[in-house]
Amino acid sequence: AGIESSIEAGEAHRDEATMLRDTLIGVRDGGIRPEDVPDAEIRARLVLLDTLIDTIPDPTAQQRLRDVRDSYLTEQINDNVGEIQDLIDELDALQQQAANLGVSPDEQITRQALMDVRVTKLLRNGIEVTPFIDGAFDSIKYKGKPVEEEFGGLGAADLYEFRVGFGVVVPLARNRGADTVAAGERAATLEHDASLQLLQFESSINVLDTAVAYWALKAAQDRVSALARSVELQVQLVELTQAQIDAGELAPVEISRVRASESRSRARMEGVRQSLYGARVNLAVVMGISGNGYDDETLPTSKDPFPDVPDALSLDGAEIASLADEAMDLRQDLQATLTFQEADLVLERGAGLDVRPRIDLLASTWASARGESAFGKATDRWVGPSFNVSVELEKPFGNNFLHGVLTSRRADVRSSRIATTDLERVIRLSIARLAATLLDAAERTRQAQDSVDFYQNTIDAEFQRFQAGDATLVDAILTEDQQTGARLSLASAQEAFARLLAELRFETGRLVTHRGGRSEVTQEQLVSIPARGSR
Repeated sequence: AGIESSIEAGEAHRDEATMLRDTLIGVRDGGIRPEDVPDAEIRARLVLLDTLIDTIPDPTAQQRLRDVRDSYLTEQINDNVGEIQDLIDELDALQQQAANLGVSPDEQITRQALMDVRVTKLLRNGIEVTPFIDGAFDSIKYKGKPVEEEFGGLGAADLYEFRVGFGVVVPLARNRGADTVAAGERAATLEHDASLQLLQFESSINVLDTAVAYWALKAAQDRVSALARSVELQVQLVELTQAQIDAGELAPVEISRVRASESRSRARMEGVRQSLYGARVNLAVVMGISGNGYDDETLPTSKDPFPDVPDALSLDGAEIASLADEAMDLRQDLQATLTFQEADLVLERGAGLDVRPRIDLLASTWASARGESAFGKATDRWVGPSFNVSVELEKPFGNNFLHGVLTSRRADVRSSRIATTDLERVIRLSIARLAATLLDAAERTRQAQDSVDFYQNTIDAEFQRFQAGDATLVDAILTEDQQTGARLSLASAQEAFARLLAELRFETGRLVTHRGGRSEVTQEQLVSIPARGSR
């Protein structure tokens, strides 16, 4: 009781000294008035100094008094700080003495800590293996008291407990086997493969778009060439007409007719040149070529000729059917659809197995350690092994959720089968349509080529007859116009044949070759007729 009273008195004295120090610091800094200083002697001196400072008119004397006042405050503060430190040291000594003697405990401290570390590995057959390590720490004591009872403690040492082992869960019904456990993983792998197949199919679409744009550019270039040739012939016709007018063989009015025909040819050529520019820009866009659209060097041009039309081109029903059958294996989009269907089947099979009741066999074994006071004492002694075996049964009433999942999976399978069947039908119909259209386009191209050849011979002879006066100007103009029309028709026919050929190879899956995840295309694949057993 005496020590406690001394501690209380010392704390009160320390607080008073601390308050005086803080007040003096406040007076020195100007935040507190001297009248608020708790010490009467110091307060009186400070008030006197402030009164003298305020009443003396001499600035020099005022400054001296202020210096005296500041020096006095600093001296008192330093003395007070030393006194506070002495009081603190005395209190520390008293408190240490009280701690050594001990006081009646009024507070009990309880500490607990738990540790549980486990790793669960689910095998593809459904078995679940879980190695684990867990532990516990318990401590209870009086606050400020040691463990020993002779010093006022409870006598209960800290307790450490540990367990190391592993558990196994063996499913006997639901979740048993890879068909249910790995269904999601297998389906995801199949869907990944399907996405790669769709990516390869996209490359075929890009090649088809490029080929169609390229042949459109080639046709536009041929049209420009045909109309440029037409303008040249019209210029020759103007010169011949002018010569015959000068010779008096034709009336001067005929020059207007031939010049009108020349102007019409030039106008047609300008229109075709605009189409040519559009075709070049379109091919650049399809190919992904960058450019400002005005630089002629950055826009692509066509350098390869149109595909040759075989003299004996025939695609009978058996050939078309074989191409369609082989396309079922070559079309990457169809293969992707089949792969998606397989993924849906995997999920359906897993959902069908999941509707079974859950019967799990649980087994675990472990070794345990227990010790007091220190961690090392607990880990030095292990007891075991111990075993535990149990069975868990779960049979939901109705099981509507899992049956609903199964119904949804079955619907997905039906949808994928419908999509696959519809795509196969569309592919077969497209191949048959394109094969028939390609034959018509080939015949049209042959006829257009013959027409151009015949008109070439005719135009040369017609100009010679006109120059000799055996043909009229109208005959010459009409023949030239017919020849130009034949050339334009040939360009359109060749473009249609080349486009249909590319589309047929695309529909049969022979436009692009896919090997090892890479897509390749050759010139032969763009200009040759697809045949059975070929790529």
